[in-house]
This record gives sequence, C-alpha cells and structure tokens, in this order.
Amino acid sequence: MATRSEIRDSTSLQGSERGFSEGPSVNSLPRLITNTFALLLAELIQPLFSVILVVAISRYLGPTGLGQYSFIITYVAIFEPVAAFGLREIITREVAKDHTAADRYLPTAFLFGTLATVLCGVVMSVVVWLLSYPQEVLRAVYLMALYVFCSTLKAYLFAFFQAFERLKQTALISLGETVFRVAGSLLLLTLGGQVLGLISLLVAGRVLALLCALVMVRRVMGSIHYKIDLSLAKSLFPQAATFCATSLVFILYWRVDLLMLTQMSGLAVAGYYAASYRIFDVCTFLFNSYISAYYPQQARAYATSLTEFESSATKSVKFLSIVALPLAMGFTLVADQIIILLYGRTFEGSILTLQILIWSIVPFAIVRVYSVCLVTSLHQSFDFASNLLVLLVNVGLNLFLIPGWGAVGASISTLASLCLFVVIQHLFILRRLFCVPLLALLWKPLVSTAIMGVVVFPFRTIGLYSLLPLAAVIYGAALLSLRPF
Repeated sequence: MATRSEIRDSTSLQGSERGFSEGPSVNSLPRLITNTFALLLAELIQPLFSVILVVAISRYLGPTGLGQYSFIITYVAIFEPVAAFGLREIITREVAKDHTAADRYLPTAFLFGTLATVLCGVVMSVVVWLLSYPQEVLRAVYLMALYVFCSTLKAYLFAFFQAFERLKQTALISLGETVFRVAGSLLLLTLGGQVLGLISLLVAGRVLALLCALVMVRRVMGSIHYKIDLSLAKSLFPQAATFCATSLVFILYWRVDLLMLTQMSGLAVAGYYAASYRIFDVCTFLFNSYISAYYPQQARAYATSLTEFESSATKSVKFLSIVALPLAMGFTLVADQIIILLYGRTFEGSILTLQILIWSIVPFAIVRVYSVCLVTSLHQSFDFASNLLVLLVNVGLNLFLIPGWGAVGASISTLASLCLFVVIQHLFILRRLFCVPLLALLWKPLVSTAIMGVVVFPFRTIGLYSLLPLAAVIYGAALLSLRPF
C-alpha cells in the first residue's frame, strides 16, 4: 500500500506528464459559492414546482392518473443511470483536470450514450409490455425512450459545464425546462389532458433542454470536433461500468424503502413515508448543489496537490455539518406543524417518520463529500462496493423493521444504513488517503445544535414564523461562542 507522501508525489508526476492546463485556482471560493447558489436556486425550484404539479394531477386525474404518472417516472428513472453509463462523473473529473481533453471525451461519450440508450429503450419497453400495463402506460413508456436518450446526452453536456465550472448555464437550462414542463402541464390538465399528454410535454421539455445545452456548450468550448477516439473508448469502458453500477445501486437505495413499504405495509403506510421523504428530498438539494460545484475543484486538487485535496475535503465536511445539524434539529422540533401545514391532519402518521428520517441529512452530507474524494482519487470501485453493501444492509433492516414499525421502521433503516456508510468510507479514506478529524469537526456544531434544541423546545408551539428565527439566532450565537472557524 502506497504511503501518503508517495501518493502526493505520484499525483504531482501524473499532472506534469499529462500536461494538465492549470485552469482556475483551486482556492476559487467565490466561484464555488456562486456555482452552489446558482444550482441551489434551480434545484430548489424544481421540487417545489413538482409538488404543485403532483397536487394538480391528483385533483384532475385522481388516484389512478397520479399512480400511472408516478409509476412511469419512477420506472424510467431506474434506466437513466444505465443509459448514461457512468460517464458524467468521468467527464467531469478528467476535463476538470485538463480542459483541452473536452474534444476527445464528448464524441466518445455520445457514442456510448447512444448505444446504451438504445439497449435501455428496448429493455424497458419489453419489460413493461410483459407486465401487461394499460395501453396508455405502454405508449408513455415507449415515448420515454426518447426522453432517456435526450437525458443521457444532456447529462454529458452538463458534465462539461461542471468541469469548466460554468454551472450557471446548467441552472438556467434546468430552470427553463422545469417552468416549461409545469406550466404546460397545468394548462394541459385544465383542457382535459391525460397522462400521455403530460409525458409528451415532459419529453418535449427535455428535447428543448438538450438543444439549449448544445448551443451553450459551443459557446464555452468553441467548435466541437466529432471524432471518436476508439482507444479512449476502450480505456473508458471498465471505469464507466463501475460508475454506472454505482449510480444504479444509488438509485435503488433511495427507492427500495418505498417499494418495500408498498408490498409489506400497503399504500397508506407508503404514503406516510413518501410525504416525509419529499421534505427530506428537498433538503438534500442544498448539499447536492454544493457537491456539484465542489467536484471539479476537488478533481483538480487531487491532480496537483494532495494537501489542498485534504484541506478542501475537511473544510467541506465542516461546512456541511454546520448546516445539516441545525436543519435536522429544526425539522424535528416543528415536524408536526410542517406535516399538517403541507398535507393536512390525515398525514399525522408522517410526523414521527419525518422526525427520524430528517436526521439522515447529516450522514448524507458527509457521505457526499467522501464519495467525491473516492471518485476523484480513482477509488470508484470501492465507492461502488460500499454503495452495494449499504443497499443490502438497508434491505435487510427493512425486512426486519417494516413489519412491526411500518414507515417509522423504514426511516430508521435509512438513517442506520447511512451512518454505516459514513463509517465504511471514513475508515477507507483514513487508511488510503488522509485523516479526516471527524469528531473534531462535528463537536462544535453538535453542541450548538443541542443548545438550540434545549432552549427552543419549550417554545415549539408558538408558530413557525416566530420559532424558526429564534432557533437560528440561538444556534448562531452558540456556534460563534465556540469559535468554529
């Protein structure tokens, strides 16, 4: 096993041998902040608009229409990472190191994406046909094959924007696509449209987003030379297969709870979990936006300076923990008010589920930073293995907890498996890369969060608009008194 100094020397040598362009400084904090907030704006608006659309579909088309629409979206989502073939992460990592490599990776990625999409389109169409779904669902899934193709190519183009740290462009495209889809769907529903029409609008929006991305990437890269590099394609295949498998396992991990609840506890219990999960999902967009901006900088750091690579990871864990811990405590204190405000009293069964599930954002934030470290340091095989192990643990816990605890059991399984995920990745990084002083990073925001919880708890019934500012002030004061920076 190589020592840390050997890794540092080897990465510096790799950078000089490959002729990496220097690009922006790794210490480009303003760009990181700008890109994070640009993505955060777009990615926060998307789930909010999706909630509006789901409510409208349920009112116009009823449970059957909403069920069909949700099934189509969820079913196709399983095939998207397979079609993308894991190349988005590789493109971002390699082009972030050397911007001149963009011309080699784009046409090769398009070749992989086209072949994988054709295969996925055939498989997902045959499977849904064999399951004897209604004709409207079958037609919609057939149409979604075009959606998967456009999504794959768009993902590759977004990877180039991410590598060049032009994330404002991706945010603008995503925001425009969301507005087009939701506004068009609402109009269609008022005119008597059905599920197939909604899916058609979804596909049209994705086609337009792809065209916009092609135009914008030409402005960033200039003219694109569509010459396929067969030697590059051959070398990419084993790496891409690992990333593809990791993405597929990741998606299955976040969908297995709901699928198992539906089969083991019924649709009503699954609905309680889904209501809580929607809130958790919105919260994760904050951390995903940061990671999207952070990834290319970390890729360059690994190629040039292991010291900077280690420092950036440590600071990211610290920053995200400072945000995640009070967020989890805040939602725990006001879970009842949030659930009743959004869903009504019929969803009171979601309150305890949310109070447990929301704490998953803490290990989730750390796992996202650790995963970037593993991928950018070429340890994606271990990242896949750890993802697969945690998926199996989550399934096992669900089998044990769901029969007696329902949605609460599923939320416990998610939290426990994510904590295990942190431990596994932390030990690997400690052994192979560098030491992350996790306890030293967490204790100050953890103590500040505990103080906030104790002080605010007696006042938790005063109302959200008064309670949330009070909690923020108490947490901020407690954290600053401990001098976290």
